[in-house]
Amino acid sequence: MKDPAALLYIDVWYKATTEMSAEARAYYMDLILHQFDKKSLPNDIEELANICRVRISEFPKFKQVFEQVLKQKFKLTPEGRLVNPFASEIIRKREAYKEKRTVSGRIGYIVKFAKRELQLKKKEIEQLKRNLDTEELMNLDLKDEQNLSKWLSKCLSKNGSNANSILNGNGDIYTHNISITNSKEEIEYNNYQELLNVWNSFAEKHGLTKVNLLTKERKRHIKARLKEESFNLINILKAAELQEFLLGNNDRGWTIDFDWIVSSTTNYVKVLEGKYRSKNNGQRKGISREELYEIAKDIANDPDLAD
Repeated sequence: MKDPAALLYIDVWYKATTEMSAEARAYYMDLILHQFDKKSLPNDIEELANICRVRISEFPKFKQVFEQVLKQKFKLTPEGRLVNPFASEIIRKREAYKEKRTVSGRIGYIVKFAKRELQLKKKEIEQLKRNLDTEELMNLDLKDEQNLSKWLSKCLSKNGSNANSILNGNGDIYTHNISITNSKEEIEYNNYQELLNVWNSFAEKHGLTKVNLLTKERKRHIKARLKEESFNLINILKAAELQEFLLGNNDRGWTIDFDWIVSSTTNYVKVLEGKYRSKNNGQRKGISREELYEIAKDIANDPDLAD
């Protein structure tokens, strides 16, 4: 977009035009404004006269003023055009400033998008900023959110970071909403695998069964869950950590597993709602018959598990 304004430094202008006639200053102003608009001037006296709106009868006078007064204010470029060096420097700085503001604005939009859609933490936002490719950023269609999500994942993974889940030193999982992939289209393999990675980190921490194979059945269940707005594995696992009998603290040693979570909407929603939370100040002695019956009923009534 063309700069809508031309910067005029009053002190510089007065110093440069003090000894000029009013006529010469008017010509000079027209030429400077034309340079701000077109970035350079033609090296042709007749074209310069047209720029200054000189009448035919005034042309000899204009030519004399230009040759004697104004010509020294301009330099010839390698391309054969005329420029005022000071005006050129102002234009260069203005363009650099505009580009910086444009880049900053795009980075600001992307950071807000990443926080909102990917749920990035401060540390990950800083890493994202370091990994941004300015050229790619300027060519990116910010309205294409699916492509934007993929591009952000690539930026986050440049230094070996995982775009969807990060495990800190304490074994706590920090993950982003994996369901950001457009669920109306075919879900990419790496999103399936990412859920397994998040689960396996959680399973290792709590001594649960890990998942090693990405079977067709699991892919079918994962695809179904990712279409559901309420499905977010990290939130489910955080909720599960607060419900000890899901982790085996019951008379029968029953534990949740990955397939139980993804096979049914009913299962993970009950976990999110805290249905299995301990009622004894966090100390559960065992699972009751009623609770075991509820779990068995959930499994038996789930159409996905009836295949």
